[in-house]
Amino acid sequence: MKSEIQHLKKEDVQLINENFGYKIIQNNGNELFYVFDKSFKVPKTYINILLRYKDPFSFTKHVKTIEEVFIKTYENLLNSYQISVELNVSLYGVNIKIGGFSSQILEVTKIFMKFYFDNSDNSREEIVKEQVRDDILSSIYLSPYRRIFQGLYKSLIENYWYPEEKLKIFESDSFVFDIFEFKASIDIVGNISLKDSISILEIVSDYSSNFDSEKNLNLKQNKLIKLQSTDTENNAVGFFYKICSPKDYEISAKGKIVLQLLQERFFNQLRTVEELGYIVTSNSIVVPSNCDNEVYLYFIVQSEREPEFLIDRISKFIEESKEFISTLDDSTFELFQESVIDSLKEKPKNLCDYSEFINQIFTFGVCELNYKDLLIEKVEDVTLEDLKRFDLFEQDPIVVVVNKTSK
Repeated sequence: MKSEIQHLKKEDVQLINENFGYKIIQNNGNELFYVFDKSFKVPKTYINILLRYKDPFSFTKHVKTIEEVFIKTYENLLNSYQISVELNVSLYGVNIKIGGFSSQILEVTKIFMKFYFDNSDNSREEIVKEQVRDDILSSIYLSPYRRIFQGLYKSLIENYWYPEEKLKIFESDSFVFDIFEFKASIDIVGNISLKDSISILEIVSDYSSNFDSEKNLNLKQNKLIKLQSTDTENNAVGFFYKICSPKDYEISAKGKIVLQLLQERFFNQLRTVEELGYIVTSNSIVVPSNCDNEVYLYFIVQSEREPEFLIDRISKFIEESKEFISTLDDSTFELFQESVIDSLKEKPKNLCDYSEFINQIFTFGVCELNYKDLLIEKVEDVTLEDLKRFDLFEQDPIVVVVNKTSK
């Protein structure tokens, strides 16, 4: 679809200060998040192109074939320009990462996008097919606690397939997909002009066709999901509590403090003191659910103990945590609050790390470059009474149980 974008000038970029700014540009349903930051002095640029397909997994074989053939075909060019190209398939879609020296990156992007959409050489597909099959099998043989996340995704994401389902469909070779039916999210960070960045948006937009991206808001969400693992020793149980959208800074701030309060406490009690298992972990995760991107707080235990015992023990820990928070004193609260603020103040070490951060928040639907500053403000605003009134644990969690295989 031919681009209708109006060319913008440098002064159109929204400045946060003289060294730091951004521009968000939309074109035919595709979106560009252009970022410049003069604090990084290297003449490099990192481009992240996310092609949002209805069913990203269907493109796995195509993506791996393209990556392998492209890198082999243009090896000399990529080496001489010192530019890297990487592809992968995620829950969000097909991710294309292009990084290197700014002077040549537009040329390489043009070459790659033409190759991605115009390539008809399937000569290596059989080799790649075996690679994809091996990747699917490795997902089946993951340890129980890692398979817990597959159960979570199955509950929240329409068209998500367990690896066993993927293998069956993949081996039937019945994939039907339209490579042009996507919407693109592009974030560009580094020493590249706004004009060249817009050119990249136009290049991608010219290949895209519109499609109905409405989500099924009536998708039935299971609160108890059970899977079978290949492990003969360990079971695993995970509890997932929905916090909010990543764009809700006020609730996100409370969620971060709760995680800071309970993360070490959960590990010490269930792992160190009670020795329930080698894997005892809690953290937060963002999931592209059917309604929106959503942040979940989770508690996971992998153990030789039976699932029923683990469910009861995690449930008890949650009740103990509610009591712990309700009796928290000011000094302890402030200590953990300050710890959250300190972690948010950590700066990226280099432009590549900064690009990864921008890509992450943009993928999650957050377009404020000062995301961390805004979140810090909300964390600072949280009072002890606010936290005590926070009803995170009043909801029924999503519980995922991964059972071991009998010997």
